[in-house]
Amino acid sequence: MHAAWLAEARGPAAKLAVIVKDPAVAILPARARAELVAALRIVDYVVLDAPGLLPADIQLEQQDAAAAAAFVAHVHQRQG
Repeated sequence: MHAAWLAEARGPAAKLAVIVKDPAVAILPARARAELVAALRIVDYVVLDAPGLLPADIQLEQQDAAAAAAFVAHVHQRQG
């Protein structure tokens, strides 16, 4: 799902940089998620969110919120 969103976000652009944010509820730490994103062929650059960083041109947080919440709930249920 995320790879498809990133491919759509990149469009015809020459390069794609992704900012990895630290949500309130995360399964993996930001560094681990950044490494996973960096492994995607469509992504050229990955940075961790930090104060003073310019805002992203495309925001996927709202698009991802429901899917992320459902996935986190599923994982927590399985860890039981």
